[in-house]
Amino acid sequence: MKKILLSFLATATILVSCNKNDDTPNNPQQSSSLLKKIIEKDEEGKIDEVRAFTYKNNLLTTIATDEYNNGVQTGTTMIATYSYEGNLLKEAKTAGSEVKYYYENGKISIKTEKYTERTGYISSYTDQYTYEGNQIATILRTQSATVFVNGGAQSGTAHWKKQYTYSGNTITEVETHYTKDKNGAVIQNYYGSQTKTTVYTIANGNILKVINDEGTTEYEYDNHPNPLYEIQQLATIADPELLLDEENTKNNITKVIRTEQRLSKKEVTTCEYRYNAAGYPIEKKVYKEDNGVREFEGSAEYQY
Repeated sequence: MKKILLSFLATATILVSCNKNDDTPNNPQQSSSLLKKIIEKDEEGKIDEVRAFTYKNNLLTTIATDEYNNGVQTGTTMIATYSYEGNLLKEAKTAGSEVKYYYENGKISIKTEKYTERTGYISSYTDQYTYEGNQIATILRTQSATVFVNGGAQSGTAHWKKQYTYSGNTITEVETHYTKDKNGAVIQNYYGSQTKTTVYTIANGNILKVINDEGTTEYEYDNHPNPLYEIQQLATIADPELLLDEENTKNNITKVIRTEQRLSKKEVTTCEYRYNAAGYPIEKKVYKEDNGVREFEGSAEYQY
């Protein structure tokens, strides 16, 4: 359920906070080619997953997802629903998850997330946002946690803080993970404390390069509209984290080159498309290249 909810959130965000284009209208008109369905198939042509999209008043209201195993549907249809105030997304829900957004002056200030696992365990998070002008400055995520101090367990909080800086078409994200005890004091050398830096290069609504401690990922694109990007232009949700998601790019990815730093291993994924008369993709074929060998990985069909 969490996967399905986040799948929409990666398509329902407008890019205003991190990389706003001054030509983007405040109230975008409905696209003439709204995506209605995505059918994903494996390398043998058997269906893996089907996502159906419905809309009301130009806004996405539900995604119905069916998953398949060896071409046979498994389980029941998973429904994600979305509600708005005006064109601001306020809530996204599935049977086991709930995300709520709170705004100040049109900018997201707080986001809460709650997920119920199959075991019945409930995990909850709160994100707080700060800005410098129209650009996001920090996102602080907190979660209640059991911590150990001097050999004893007590209630504390886990923290994930993301700080953003901007230079030209690059965004640098520094994420620090730390914990605090019941009195709010940072626990030194606590297991899991760490800092991670990621540098994104973005141009014209597309991610060109991502560099972090694990390696480098580079992207190439066609010049056709990404239908998932078209969906997110219909809603306004200033969640800048979701800008930095490859599914949310303005155009369609044609090549991904991933280079692992530790092993100097390079993985290449290529995508080939067929388009309709309006220029939107109606079919995507995915290939993986390894040691000079190109293998077909699967396909996706798009219906409008």
